[in-house]
Amino acid sequence: IDGYIISHNDEYQNEYTPECFKRLEYVTGFTGSSGMAVITKDGQYFWTDGRYRIQAQKEVPEYKICERDFREVGNLRIGYNPYLFTKVGLAALSKDMVLIPTAVDLVDEIWNERPKASSKAAYLYPVEYAGMSSEEKLAKVRKEFLGKAKYLLITEPDSICWLLNIRGNDIEYVAVLLSYMILSENDAICFTDLSKIPSDVIAALSHVRFREADELQDTLRLIADPIIIDPASCALGFADLISNKIESQNPCLVLKACKDEVEINYAKERHIKDAVALCEGFAWVQNNPGITEHEVSVKLTELRGKQEGYVMDSFPTIAGFRDNGAIIHYRPPENGSKKIEGDGLLLIDSGAHYFGCTTDVTRVLVFGVPTEEQKKRYTQVLKGHLALAMAVVPEGAIGGSLDSLARMHLWKDGVDYAHGTGHGVGNMLSVHEYPRSIWTPQAAMQLRQGYIISDEPGYYKDGEFGIRIENLMFVKRSSKKGFLEFEMLTLVPYEKALIDFDMLTKDELDYLGSYNNSIKERVYPLLSDKAKVWVQAQMG
Repeated sequence: IDGYIISHNDEYQNEYTPECFKRLEYVTGFTGSSGMAVITKDGQYFWTDGRYRIQAQKEVPEYKICERDFREVGNLRIGYNPYLFTKVGLAALSKDMVLIPTAVDLVDEIWNERPKASSKAAYLYPVEYAGMSSEEKLAKVRKEFLGKAKYLLITEPDSICWLLNIRGNDIEYVAVLLSYMILSENDAICFTDLSKIPSDVIAALSHVRFREADELQDTLRLIADPIIIDPASCALGFADLISNKIESQNPCLVLKACKDEVEINYAKERHIKDAVALCEGFAWVQNNPGITEHEVSVKLTELRGKQEGYVMDSFPTIAGFRDNGAIIHYRPPENGSKKIEGDGLLLIDSGAHYFGCTTDVTRVLVFGVPTEEQKKRYTQVLKGHLALAMAVVPEGAIGGSLDSLARMHLWKDGVDYAHGTGHGVGNMLSVHEYPRSIWTPQAAMQLRQGYIISDEPGYYKDGEFGIRIENLMFVKRSSKKGFLEFEMLTLVPYEKALIDFDMLTKDELDYLGSYNNSIKERVYPLLSDKAKVWVQAQMG
């Protein structure tokens, strides 16, 4: 081979990877959640998406940062680990490279002090929060695939944890157990590290057999009957072991994304508690000049930890002051974070897992006097955010069709943002859950009742400031027959000092008034006096 691909992917296609699988970070130093390097005898190249472009320029300056295609290494024979790539993921690469699967992972061959995998046990996730029993979920999944094939292979840990009503501690920020699963009409086999399965989990899941993860390969080789695999999530290494495979979407995905009444009610309740923590935190930030970006992230975790049902943060807190706010997924370091002092904008994107839901909220705080440009861009982003929040769409509408609502006010000035507008959110699972509902590249994803999705347009001026406004909301039936609409879950004030109210329409002003009233009724009474002062200043 002429070169080798080092991917952020792990064997389970996780977005956030365990320390023991962070091969890309080990070799390159890149800490983002999406990226890939190709090392050849003559050069080294790096690819990532728009969220991490600026970050990559800072973290991997010795690599050539490439855009969109892979022509830089065209026609070379490039090796790759087939257990780290799916058929869908490899398709884009194969247009420009000659890809050669390798028998071993070359990074693993040189990673002498590789971190050990987590040894913490999995635990049951009560039906009180899950909404349905594991047996009910299994019945629904079997109804989806039986008749098409005898077996279903599931390779996504969050789908398996949802299906079995368990959670784990294998990945920082994601409460999953690393596992694979094979289902048939009368059998359910979970392949994982058996040392992590305690007796109470085995007793509660008597309808499931547990086997060691490394037994999956031999099991797949022995099955001659048709097996359904999802080409978007099943690693090529596993797919190549199956003699009779049928490619189809994992049926867990839509079932998991459509939250039932129990899950929606818990999401409403936990978002109130999350809002209390954030309002207390934002008031603390405004009242303590000179603190650092990292201290902001620590404080928000501390305040969320005081709320009932809190488990852990759902991703590393993004707290970027001034130019750091333009780094879309900036993570403030413990040492070397900016001090928050003088004029500037502070972008804070944070979230948490609670028993019953997952949260993800972004707000921008202003220090000193904002510029006219900052107010204009913030208000344009807010208008896009509100346009999406107020949308009413016919049942069956595709998420991508709504993407332009959030961008149109920026487009009028010839500017845009390099990330999706809305992603799905799990129930104490992945903060970025299928489907990525409002995002042009995945426009074919239909909106369905019960989806919890984000609404997060933004604007980023390299080297100066960043703006993003993000709420979570859920899809529900509209009073207009045959239509869907959205209801907000997030209840945190917007930054009043950055809003140019002359740019807002009557409908937008009415929506803001109604939103603020919800905060006054449901969050305000639970706050400390200092936080009440901050909230009152934001809402007027």
